[in-house]
Amino acid sequence: MSLYALIEPMFDETNWYHNIFYGLLSECRKRRILLIRVHSLSEIPNSLIEENSPFFLFVIGAHLSWLKKALRECSLKNITPILVGNQIVPNYTDNMNCVSSNIQDSMRVLISYLSSLGKTKTALYGVDEESLADSWKAESFIQLASPMSLSIQDRIFMNSGSLKDCFENFYSMMEHFDSIICTNDFAAISFLQSLKEYSPKKLEDIMLVSYSNTLISKLYTPSITSISMDFSSMGKMAMTLYEILSKNPDVSSIHLMVKDELLIRETTLNAPYNSESTISSPIFSD
Repeated sequence: MSLYALIEPMFDETNWYHNIFYGLLSECRKRRILLIRVHSLSEIPNSLIEENSPFFLFVIGAHLSWLKKALRECSLKNITPILVGNQIVPNYTDNMNCVSSNIQDSMRVLISYLSSLGKTKTALYGVDEESLADSWKAESFIQLASPMSLSIQDRIFMNSGSLKDCFENFYSMMEHFDSIICTNDFAAISFLQSLKEYSPKKLEDIMLVSYSNTLISKLYTPSITSISMDFSSMGKMAMTLYEILSKNPDVSSIHLMVKDELLIRETTLNAPYNSESTISSPIFSD
């Protein structure tokens, strides 16, 4: 037996992709299933799709435009996609099967943690408008951020292909903020490196948290407080989702979410998280 995984080509060498793919691959090997990686649906024989109805396909990608294109092609070929490692694609009309992290909950934890440290003037930094995950982070931030005199739009700093420009936009407004949530560790390191160059003393004025918990977040100085996203578990859970769907044809769609973990480090002074200081419901900013 064989299963296919459609991969967005530009992410072939990324750690998060490898963790997802090898988590999925390990579960396939346990079941003696051959997992075949492709970059285009044209690599899958049409006869194979027609002979195996429903035909399930694991889809691993990050850019919204690529994901939408892949899902449209799946719909045209009567393929049932299982999106792995990312969020539900907005405005997708067919039933959506998905394994992801719980971005809204992790954003709630980050905002609550900063609030417990007395930091409520928070910005969201490094949002890539082409990233589906970043769009969900921005939406969650809009719903959960504590109110400020600034509009919520003025608290979100976009990465439109240049983290340098993103930093300069933030730096011009830095006096308004006491904390920053970075969309990933690379944006966090870029921010810290730029701040060291512009005004190192201001490192003491702002607390920073991030997403991804990559190796570099532990090795960088200062080490970065980050949300650990268990991509390997997402790959493993994708196989669980596939088995549920293949054995239960009456199930139309499933969304499984993997629990994330906050790892506290030097960018928040190693301050412990008082989990009793939580946000129980969305707080809408002006």
